Amino acid sequence: MTKIDIRYRGFLLMLIWLVSGCINIAYCASGSTKDVFMTAELDMKDVFAGQPAVASIYLYSNNPSVSFLNPITEPSLVKGDFQFLRKVDIRNRATRVKIGNEDYFKYPIESFVFSVAENGKNGFIAPQYEIGIDEDVVIRDPFWGNVRTSKTNKYISQPDEAKFKINNLPTPQSSSHFSGSMGDFKISTFLPPGDIFIGEEATAYVTVSGNGILAESVMPEYRSAFSDGLKLKSVSENRNEKFVNSKLVSELTLEITFIPENRDNLQIGPISFDYFDPSDRKYKIIKSDSVDVKVKSSTSRRSHIEI
Repeated sequence: MTKIDIRYRGFLLMLIWLVSGCINIAYCASGSTKDVFMTAELDMKDVFAGQPAVASIYLYSNNPSVSFLNPITEPSLVKGDFQFLRKVDIRNRATRVKIGNEDYFKYPIESFVFSVAENGKNGFIAPQYEIGIDEDVVIRDPFWGNVRTSKTNKYISQPDEAKFKINNLPTPQSSSHFSGSMGDFKISTFLPPGDIFIGEEATAYVTVSGNGILAESVMPEYRSAFSDGLKLKSVSENRNEKFVNSKLVSELTLEITFIPENRDNLQIGPISFDYFDPSDRKYKIIKSDSVDVKVKSSTSRRSHIEI
């Protein structure tokens, strides 16, 4: 190959570079810039102090090929601090929605259950996220021509502030004692099947469950339910929280060990629990049903002896 041929080929490469605007094998976007944004959606915008609310984060993109999404910051409030904050996963699938004349894929990212103690206007500030989206590009190769492939482009996005208002709780009646629990709850007492003997340990279970937040270190009033022949020995508790159908479900179970002291019509009395119901805007006291305790004499444990 002569020097003229080499210079000519070099001239062609330079000409292709000038026309394409790419250096060597450069990535050039095909089509318009992808539209990507995020939202923070509240299930309630008017709540009581201490009442749980849910903020759900969604990603909107007109490209279905989301490669990754990583939070950069933590959620916060416009003013003050969270009284309660818990991140929960959203298991819903992506959906297609239409905004104006544009079609978007709506991706559920995560949800936060939170409560605020201070009344007044406030705002939920969602985390900032780094998003990777695989987008179609064309590689302009001077020898092979246009080659279509994909490239992961990174975006930084953060939902707009989600505004809400916190209202003061109503003043409870003088005879009411507010535990701090908020929601809608039920209470029950369960005595497992099996024989119960005088002077020996037995176990009963008391469960409080429902939609809402159960205040920490607060338990149902159970002491008065174990009297008149039932001696309390020990109490242990187990608390669980889960996210069901965009609602926080809380459960408290007491394992109560007691000893029957006689066989005379023993009964576990009603066990009470108080809370505030935001939907009715009322303080409530619920009680479990009484449970009969059938006790056998310890002599029934003895084996019969044949003479």
